Amino acid sequence: MPSVSKYGRYIYPMKMCFNFLGWLFVVLFSISAMLQYNDPDPFLWMVIYGLAMLVTLGFLFKKVPSWLPFVLGVLGLFGFFYVLPEKFEGFVIG
Repeated sequence: MPSVSKYGRYIYPMKMCFNFLGWLFVVLFSISAMLQYNDPDPFLWMVIYGLAMLVTLGFLFKKVPSWLPFVLGVLGLFGFFYVLPEKFEGFVIG
């Protein structure tokens, strides 16, 4: 068990939680990238999920600067608003 830091005894469980969630997202992003093969525009989505997977791996191995996930998140948000239709017409089921 590591020594107690200035943040108290809860730092070790949080590191374990971040590691678990990081590896979970690496697996989920990988599966998502592979499932895009049958999509009408697979290259775009495979690149997006692949980059998310690589950034998550880099974060786990502490090879990614801390600002990079934030910048990619902001770019993703801009991309969301770029493809958002002007008028939402609801969902079609069936």
